[in-house]
Amino acid sequence: MALSNAIASSKSVGFAAALETVEGELAYPVAADRIAVNSSVTISQVRGTTDSEEKTESLDILYQFMDAKSPASWAAEFYTRTAGTANTESTVGIPQGDALLHALFGRVLSASGMTLTSAIDDVQTTIQYQNLEGEIPNEGYIKVEDELIYYGQVTRTSDSAGTFSQCTRGAGETVAASHVIDTAVGMWSRTYALSTETPSVSIWSKTNFLHQYLMGATPNTATFEVANSGGAKVSMGGEGSLMDLMGPHTVKTAVIAGATTYTANEAGQVAAGFLVQNKTKADDNNGAGYTIIDVDETTGAVTLSSGVIKDWAVDDLIEPFLVDFTPINVPLEGRHTSLRIGGVPMKVKNTSVTINVPKDYIGDIIEQDYPDERVNGTRSITMNITLYLRRSMVALFRQATEGKEEEFEITFGQGIGNQFVLTCPRGKYSAPTLSEDGNTVVMQLSVTMLGTKGEDSITARCE
Repeated sequence: MALSNAIASSKSVGFAAALETVEGELAYPVAADRIAVNSSVTISQVRGTTDSEEKTESLDILYQFMDAKSPASWAAEFYTRTAGTANTESTVGIPQGDALLHALFGRVLSASGMTLTSAIDDVQTTIQYQNLEGEIPNEGYIKVEDELIYYGQVTRTSDSAGTFSQCTRGAGETVAASHVIDTAVGMWSRTYALSTETPSVSIWSKTNFLHQYLMGATPNTATFEVANSGGAKVSMGGEGSLMDLMGPHTVKTAVIAGATTYTANEAGQVAAGFLVQNKTKADDNNGAGYTIIDVDETTGAVTLSSGVIKDWAVDDLIEPFLVDFTPINVPLEGRHTSLRIGGVPMKVKNTSVTINVPKDYIGDIIEQDYPDERVNGTRSITMNITLYLRRSMVALFRQATEGKEEEFEITFGQGIGNQFVLTCPRGKYSAPTLSEDGNTVVMQLSVTMLGTKGEDSITARCE
């Protein structure tokens, strides 16, 4: 039986990004890697050609050489979704797009072993810690027994010890309490920090019946933007090493349960590396899918990594498989966003932060069919702010004109477990502009984020 000739629906879209253990080797997504996107994901890759320089009596080109593939490109847009973690949990949950955030920034801070250096009562706002293994952010939330504590500053006396200060006790509707010496201190916030080394991800995209993967992928740019309507939006794009695609097909010869090979009628639509499922028999390997490890396009033989659970019959419909998921929590509301400049809350009309981390994918090595190595370039981080011009803001306008430096912090969402925070300790204004917006005047500020000690021009926290 031939496949139907139905047109693809733009409403049936799936997307996932999974961290690669080895760069350029496919990583298969789990449910936590799925992302609810706002529109279709674009992935493309082309193989260039070079015209022959041969000359004859004709003006025609005699031959085209097939060159190595250029780096693939990808783009996706989604809302910020935090886990909505309850204050009773030991740590905040993983947000939507965790692997992409990890690949964008470079590392996720981890901390273990922390304990109290001395006992504390229920009102102390400076807390000493010891025995830290790992790293902690400069501000965030810690968990001591059942109490959440926000700290606004940390002073490090060594790699494993220091003092939390500017503490807010009993945060997130927990109860401030006394704690004895050596009580365990857990890092509650999840922090993404910059690094000169950034991991790669495997990107998986589904547009109705067409599936694509892109291995060795990295985010080159990400824009976090918000206004008073809609949600807190993230637009990401980047490059990758190798893309492939696959569509549906039907079974040519019946096989029984346990078989690891079947024959496809439309072998040209099948590709190794993808996961598949038998839609007719509702056989998806108990929610895991079957991995295709080899395809013989001449005979149509398809080899799977494990035996099928059910009997597969002639003309059964086989489709690519992407692990099912339920989107976490709810998207963060744009109106629930706050911006602080130099520690002072600001009323803004809209704002955005763009992180650019360009990559040079190396694809000009002989015998190389696609770029499988890369080098990171100089990052650029900028913020754009639009706010109404007010009587009290003339000083800000002057400061921006003179290129003053300030600390910037933008918090998307509100409430414990529902916040995504971008902190930039050192931002430098460029020349501001004024423009009309209906009957009002608005001021546009552009800010370039700078490093202080290196790899610290921006951090992101879920908390």
